[in-house]
Amino acid sequence: MFSRLVEIPLAKDLHVASWIHNVIRDESLLRELAEQYLLPLFSGAELLGPSDNSTPGQQCVAYDDPCTIAFKVDRRDTYRLLLFRSQPFAQLASGLVTERDVVDAFVTVVREIAPGLETGYRDDLLSTFQRRVVASAIAPPHTQKVVLGGLINLPVGQHACMREDRFQQRSG
Repeated sequence: MFSRLVEIPLAKDLHVASWIHNVIRDESLLRELAEQYLLPLFSGAELLGPSDNSTPGQQCVAYDDPCTIAFKVDRRDTYRLLLFRSQPFAQLASGLVTERDVVDAFVTVVREIAPGLETGYRDDLLSTFQRRVVASAIAPPHTQKVVLGGLINLPVGQHACMREDRFQQRSG
């Protein structure tokens, strides 16, 4: 069964941007999303607590130190969550996807889906959340929808195991 792709327009006007800021201002919501959908992408990572204070002048995603990436959704947020792991994060800029790129993609996707988090589409949006993050991190903007479509249609979980079981039955 395929998840449907729910399109939520980006917040381009000030009113919608302010509304998104108010939705994600709740630190617990961002922390919940990060724990469920960002942490599994980083082996051995954790969210440190409490969050750091933040000012509008600070970047939404930045290295706090080699082992910590600080992030927030909106420049006006007064906090930044801290993603930590004992192994330093890669700081390459040679066209490779780094952990910072993945966190930046996470923040972008949170911004994009924020309007739908308070609607009946919440479950649909969250069912494709990690795949949206991966597509945003690895693909240029003009190909992200195609990459996301491919990722959504990949067999995962029980369906993939069932295929393996059938293969083992045929060969054994």
